[in-house]
Amino acid sequence: MKKEDILLKAKNGGLDEREASIFLQSFGIGGIVICILAVIFSVWKAIHGEQFFEFSAFVFVYLSATDFYKYKQIKDKRYLISSILTGIFTIILIVMYFVRG
Repeated sequence: MKKEDILLKAKNGGLDEREASIFLQSFGIGGIVICILAVIFSVWKAIHGEQFFEFSAFVFVYLSATDFYKYKQIKDKRYLISSILTGIFTIILIVMYFVRG
């Protein structure tokens, strides 16, 4: 990156490449932590004989949204297929939550 670009970004308050990378990685790590917590809550509820559809729905809607965003940016059909499948599974889990939960 050129000195002028760095100075302009600093002046305008924009993120440099390193900060932008860290910013994006933080969302990935946050998503992983949420998924782990949802699995822990689901296992706990399953052990106690309770329904746990809502936690699974959180995980799958996260996966669906991230894959759909990847598809919109990269235009790779496998991300579209994955987002549709996980989206359908999310809808099934939400319906099961309201019907059985």
